[in-house]
Amino acid sequence: MLDYESSNDSSTAIFAFLAGALIGAGVAMLLAPRSGVETRQWITDYADKAKDQMDTAIQSGKEYLQTGIDRGKEYLEGAQSKFKETGDNMARHAEKAYNRGPQKG
Repeated sequence: MLDYESSNDSSTAIFAFLAGALIGAGVAMLLAPRSGVETRQWITDYADKAKDQMDTAIQSGKEYLQTGIDRGKEYLEGAQSKFKETGDNMARHAEKAYNRGPQKG
């Protein structure tokens, strides 16, 4: 079953990781003894890697969400089926009781 709290913890962890990575990259750029050309290339490479990681994380999130949606649909269909079955049983019992007429007690 989809657990909202654990999915919320996961998104918080992903956000914290990305924020830490960006802060670390900024500090590294400020402290690294590189030329402007080298720094620009490093930033470009880092941005490409970060984009790939975000694309992967987004795809994983979509798959996780789709799994939750599919499970929810299965549970709903099962509940609807059970509800219909229960309603049909109650209707049959009510019809039998009606056909028997009043019981003399």
